[in-house]
Amino acid sequence: MTETKNGNEAIILLDSIPDSSENKVERDYFSGLICMGLDKYTQAVKYFNSVAQSQELLYVEDAIWQLGLCYLKLNDILAAKQEFEKLQNASAYYQKKVLAMMALME
Repeated sequence: MTETKNGNEAIILLDSIPDSSENKVERDYFSGLICMGLDKYTQAVKYFNSVAQSQELLYVEDAIWQLGLCYLKLNDILAAKQEFEKLQNASAYYQKKVLAMMALME
């Protein structure tokens, strides 16, 4: 119960950072992770989509990976595959993870 309360409070605090902030990408990335931890996958998708569309290379690949995982939790296999396919030409780290995940999904 305390973890849920703390997670919800963290989301409220992070959401108070304005969209115009130079930390918007970080805000959305960490908000997405917190939402996943709270099983709020639909809300997490919103945050990760924002990050995936950014030019912040540090977070983009992981945001796409997290999107795929969220879609799996939401039982949207097609959307999950589409996200994972975006990572087939990503860094070697994600290429390995995508190959393993795609094999599990078949």
